[in-house]
Amino acid sequence: MSKEKKQKKTKSKNATSAKNAQTTKDTSNKLPDFIDEKLWDEFAKLREIFKKPLNDLAKSYILADLQKYESQVAGSANASLQNSINNSFTAVFNPNTGTLHKVFITDEEKLLLEKIKKTLKTK
Repeated sequence: MSKEKKQKKTKSKNATSAKNAQTTKDTSNKLPDFIDEKLWDEFAKLREIFKKPLNDLAKSYILADLQKYESQVAGSANASLQNSINNSFTAVFNPNTGTLHKVFITDEEKLLLEKIKKTLKTK
């Protein structure tokens, strides 16, 4: 690879890194009043740890979801952020549904669960 190509590639990587760092630092600005800034900052840090920094598009989608949850039940937006932080989720989920995520189990585990259910029914 030529020296010129290497320099362009390095500049491109540095520009992308700087852009990502800038978007994650700006995430606490212009939040709706109902969102706890400390929770939002912790959520943003969590996404950075998982190499999924909050860009403007992701932030707008997540804020729209939080707005929807908050309109259903007051305090739901912060509960959603807290659940995501506690469970290391990089997305937010509606805390009012009673289910946060789908659990995947193997066929072997399904058979074991069926045996346990049958045993409990016979007792």
